[in-house]
Amino acid sequence: MQLLKKQHNEVIRSGQVIKDFSQGRINQAAAAQSLEKICDAATVNFSRFLKVEFSTDQNLKACGTDLIRSELKQIKAASGVLKRNKIERLDLLALQSGEAGVYRSQNRYFRARHNSIRLLVQNMKAAQQKEKSSKKFAKTAWSGALLLNYYQYQLNLLNWQLEELSCAEKLTLALNNLSQGKKAHCSAIAAQVKNLQKKCAQNSALAGTEKLKDAYSQELSSFYRFAEAVAIIETDKSQDSLSRLYRCSANLQKKSKEFENINIVVLQDCLENSQK
Repeated sequence: MQLLKKQHNEVIRSGQVIKDFSQGRINQAAAAQSLEKICDAATVNFSRFLKVEFSTDQNLKACGTDLIRSELKQIKAASGVLKRNKIERLDLLALQSGEAGVYRSQNRYFRARHNSIRLLVQNMKAAQQKEKSSKKFAKTAWSGALLLNYYQYQLNLLNWQLEELSCAEKLTLALNNLSQGKKAHCSAIAAQVKNLQKKCAQNSALAGTEKLKDAYSQELSSFYRFAEAVAIIETDKSQDSLSRLYRCSANLQKKSKEFENINIVVLQDCLENSQK
């Protein structure tokens, strides 16, 4: 669990470096150097992670390798882009597309993990029927079911994140057009945001813990404010409206970050419960 969390933190750190650069807090050289250091640390963690997490199941090992290599590839790519001096402060679409690749790799990993645990639960239930007095089988089946629910939820979340990322890419493009004085049509973005609100509300209803429900509720509230700002931009492209949209976007990113931290805690709880 610690290795998984550490790997996840390296990816979060790389995202923070990109964000700091895009907002002008650090220069290109410093950002590229920071990403190289993060990538070196993540590479060391990568080999340890494979030995511990995927030593028994070859299918999961392949998925885990794919997942982490994708993460490392995106961090390296970001470092290379910054080194080549081919990125502008607002133009982060290439890096966001790379992030989508990481999400898709995670999706494959969690899907494989989900299917493996589903088979485990089925086997445990079959064994439990043969030996109904066995408390061990009952406990193992319950632990497997808990993990099964978690990975199914994680799959849903990742699919939602992919859609959110696609919306963010188009929003960034629209914001660039607005900041450059070009005409931009936000109707499609507003429609996408409404779809994301719906998915967020659905996930909130399905969330297994109060922590997750509360996190979804806060993020959903941020989405509503964000959607309102997008709708206003359609008819009013003044600097005040644009500033409001930026503020709502920043608030949404903050809530997403808080949600991400809660998500790690929930995963840890699931794994600890499964080992009891």
